[in-house]
Amino acid sequence: MKAALFVLVAIACGEPATPRDSASPGRPSTVSDGSGLVVWESNRSGAWRIWSASLESRAPRQLTADESGRRHCCPHISPDGRRIVFLSLPAGPQRYLDDDARGSLRWVTIDGREGGEVAEGARTYFEHRAAVWVSENELRYIAADRSVRTADLRTGVESTTLEPQPDEARRWLIDPTGRWAASGRAVLAPVEDGRLGRQVPLPGCQPYFTSDGRWAFWTAGAGGPIDRYDLATGEASTMLEKGDARLPADRGYLYFPMLSSDRTLLAFAASGAEHDHFRADYDVFVAEVDPESLEVLADPLPVAADPAVDRFPDVWRRPLELGRIVGETPLDVRVAAPDGESREWRLGSETAIGPVFESTLTEPGVYPITARGGDGRLNGVVVATAPPVPVPPSRGWPSRTDGNLWSWARDSARATTTLQGPGLGSSGEVLNLAEGSAVAQDSADLLFAGLRRTNRFSLELEVVPPRESSSELGAIVSIGSDANRENLLLGERGGRLILRLRVGPKAEPFAEADLGPADRTPAHLVLTYTPGRLVLFRDGREVLRTTALRGHFFHWRPYPLVLGDRWKGGARWSGTLDRIAVYDRLLSAEEVAVNARLSRDSRAP
Repeated sequence: MKAALFVLVAIACGEPATPRDSASPGRPSTVSDGSGLVVWESNRSGAWRIWSASLESRAPRQLTADESGRRHCCPHISPDGRRIVFLSLPAGPQRYLDDDARGSLRWVTIDGREGGEVAEGARTYFEHRAAVWVSENELRYIAADRSVRTADLRTGVESTTLEPQPDEARRWLIDPTGRWAASGRAVLAPVEDGRLGRQVPLPGCQPYFTSDGRWAFWTAGAGGPIDRYDLATGEASTMLEKGDARLPADRGYLYFPMLSSDRTLLAFAASGAEHDHFRADYDVFVAEVDPESLEVLADPLPVAADPAVDRFPDVWRRPLELGRIVGETPLDVRVAAPDGESREWRLGSETAIGPVFESTLTEPGVYPITARGGDGRLNGVVVATAPPVPVPPSRGWPSRTDGNLWSWARDSARATTTLQGPGLGSSGEVLNLAEGSAVAQDSADLLFAGLRRTNRFSLELEVVPPRESSSELGAIVSIGSDANRENLLLGERGGRLILRLRVGPKAEPFAEADLGPADRTPAHLVLTYTPGRLVLFRDGREVLRTTALRGHFFHWRPYPLVLGDRWKGGARWSGTLDRIAVYDRLLSAEEVAVNARLSRDSRAP
C-alpha cells in the first residue's frame, strides 16, 4: 500500500454543459462537499449581476440586487469567506478596456444581507478584475486617478500603494504581499519602495496572483491554456491545457482563471470554441489543485451551467480542519480527531465511530471526509489519484512515440512522414543538405494544430554540421515562409546555434536566443520549450537552461517544416541529418538520455 501524504491547508483565493459528477476512468472528480463557495458575474437575468453557488448544491442565486442603469462585475471573495467585493459600473457599451468607466467599489456579505461602499470612481485593470484582498479587512483597488489604493474596511483609513503610472492605457493591481503588480494585458512588474521595476510581458491576458505571492497565473493564449508563472524563478508552465481532456468536449475554450485564497481550488470559465466575452456561452468550472505546485488534480466540476455568459468567477473554501490527503490508489487513509475524542466519521459512503478513522481507497476520486461530535463538524478532503499508466517503450528510436507529431530517420521504418528534396539519396542514407533543402510533406497543418494546442514543443535531431561555419544565418530546421513569416528557426550563425521564435504580434514578432557553440562534430541535440523555460541537451546532457523566452504560439501560422533552408530560401545550411522528430510535449532528461544512446548506437559506421 502507498502511504498517504497528509497536507494541512491554511487559509491565506450555447447549451449548458452536461455535468460530470462521477470520476472519469483513472481520474478523480473535483470535490462537491459544501465546503466551497463560487461567485461570478453573469447576464442570465438579463442584466450583469453577481451570482453565487455552494459547491455542494451548485444551485445558483443572484447575490447582488437589481439596480437600474448599472452593471455589476469583478467579484472577489475575502480570505475569511464572509464578504465579496464587486464593482458597480454605469450601464453602457461593453469593452475589454473601459477607459471611461468608473464605478462604485462595494462589498456585500455572502448572504447578501449587509453591504457598503469602499470607494467611488474605482476602475478595472483591463477586463473585470478590480481588487485584491490583503486580509479579511484590507483590500487594494484601482482609484479614479489610476493609482492603487489600500483601504481598511474596519477603520475606513486609506493609503496610496502605487502612484499613477505614465502609461495611461495600463492599470495595475498589486498582490497581497505588495511585491508584484499585474496589468490585465498580461504584464508583470516587481514593486519596490512604491515603484514598478522592469516589466515582464506575458502572452495572453487576465493575470492574477496567489495569496502567498509565490505564483502568478493567467490565460496564456486565445482560449487557453491557463498557465502559472513562478515569480521567484521566472519559469512558466501549464496548469490546464486548451481543450484539456478532463473537460467536456464542448467546453475546452478557457478564460477567466482565479485561485482560492488557500490555493486548493481553481475556478475558470469555458466555452465551446466561442471567443466573445460578452455574448459567448461560457460556463463556470472548479477544479481541485495542489496548493504547492498548482497542479490540477481532478476533473473540473461544472457549476450552474446556463446558456448565458458566466465569467470572471472566484472561489473560496472554508478551512479544512482535517486537512487534505493526496496519494495514489490503493491509498491508505488514517485521520485522528485533533482532541483525541471519539467522533462519527464519514468518508464517501463509509462510516465509523472512534477517535481515529482508517480506510483504504481503491478507486480514484475526491472524497469529502467529515467528523461529527464535540464542537460540531470537522471537514477534510481525500484526493485519490490513479497510478500513472506507463507508456510502453518503442523498439527503437524514439524511445516513446506519444506526442510525436512528426519524425524522419534514414531508417524509413522510423519515419512518420515523407521528405522531398535533392539530398535524400537512397533509403538508409543520411540527408545531405549540401545538395539542397528538404520539405516535410503534410507537416504544415499537423504541426500548426499540435503545437498551438499545447504551447510547448521538443525538437530532436541528429546533426553533423558543415566543416566551416558561415557568418550568415543558416536554417537547420525552419517552420515558416521567409524571415518575416516564420514560426520557428533553429540554425547556425558564426559558429553559434541560434533559435528564433515567433512569440508576439506584428509589432514585436520574434525572439532570438543564442544556444551556445555549434561544434563541428556529430551531435544528438534536443531542444525543449514552454513559455518561460528553454532547455538544450547535447548528447544526452543538459547544456543550457534559460527563462529568457516567454511567448506562446497564438500568432503562428500553418507553414511546412523545411530542413536546410527557409521555405522561400535565403538561409542555406549544408550539414547532414540522420534523424529528426518534433513533439507536442516536453521530453524529460531521462528520455533524452535514452534517445541519445539509441541514436548513437544506430549511427552509420
